[in-house]
Amino acid sequence: MSSVVLQRALLNSAGVYKIPHFHAKGYVLKTNTVPNGAFRGFGAPQSFAGIESHIGHLSKLAKIDPLEYKQKYLVKQGDPTITKGKFRDPILVEDMIEDVLNVSEYKKKKDFQRLNQQNQRYKKG
Repeated sequence: MSSVVLQRALLNSAGVYKIPHFHAKGYVLKTNTVPNGAFRGFGAPQSFAGIESHIGHLSKLAKIDPLEYKQKYLVKQGDPTITKGKFRDPILVEDMIEDVLNVSEYKKKKDFQRLNQQNQRYKKG
């Protein structure tokens, strides 16, 4: 079972991003702890959490808004996959992000963050 979880984690390790020269390596190891069963999603959620954290870190280093940075590297139809394949079907991630931004009022929250950083007494959230 461990090799299946590892394979799924590695196949999903780039998330929804186009990353040139991507390389991932994984190992299955035995431990002295009792197996707890497969994680929900068989390793994919852990990979997604890792790549999102990494992309967020890179956006800070580049001094670019994390959302802008992420949108810049989203995969699109026709882009290569990390396994040298090709994304043939339409990819709806950009539309999904737009819907989430509208529903969550993300830009309004960014304005609140800016206001809170500039004002010591008056805060909004």
